[in-house]
Amino acid sequence: MKMAEIRKLTPDERLDKLLQLRKTLMETRFKRVAGQADKTHEIREMRRVIARIKTLLSASRKAAASEKPDQGS
Repeated sequence: MKMAEIRKLTPDERLDKLLQLRKTLMETRFKRVAGQADKTHEIREMRRVIARIKTLLSASRKAAASEKPDQGS
């Protein structure tokens, strides 16, 4: 999944995709340890897509925080 495809998703869809990928990654790791994994190269790609999603989520949180006026001072 490319960054452009991830940007098209809504924030809720990004979170859903993140959870789905984490679950799939865990299952694939277990299969690899058990010697049943067919596509071990997908582990690397899943980790990278997870990082891309987390990067966008973090950037959106920082942007939202910077737009808020400081009420405390």
